[in-house]
Amino acid sequence: LGVSPAWQVSPLDMALSAAALSNAGVRPAPRLVTARQSPGGAWETLPALDENRRVFSPQGAERSARLLAAPDSPWWLSVALAPAGETAYTWVLAGTLPAQQGAPLSLALVLETPRPQLAADIAVQVLRAAWGAP
Repeated sequence: LGVSPAWQVSPLDMALSAAALSNAGVRPAPRLVTARQSPGGAWETLPALDENRRVFSPQGAERSARLLAAPDSPWWLSVALAPAGETAYTWVLAGTLPAQQGAPLSLALVLETPRPQLAADIAVQVLRAAWGAP
């Protein structure tokens, strides 16, 4: 998905960028599958195809995430429109703040329509469900 042939990103690219903000500046290795269940029923962890990489300083990730967070919110969220011919894609990047306890959570959501409020509402519902918030 992109605005021109010279600049294109995938939802996975964006999810990894979001993950770096929530993970104190460390971009996790890309993984679409972390484990599989064998025919015998046992779960097997699959190896990462790359290594984690520091892409932001911990302080830079914390400052950036806090700038994108609502007051008293455990997560940050950013919504943007990307032109696509006669219409636009709606992107949402979001995640837990780097200082939060537990495993960092992040998400990238793209709607193939210019609906920023709907996209933000969906992202907040997903974050609440994943976070365990009402």
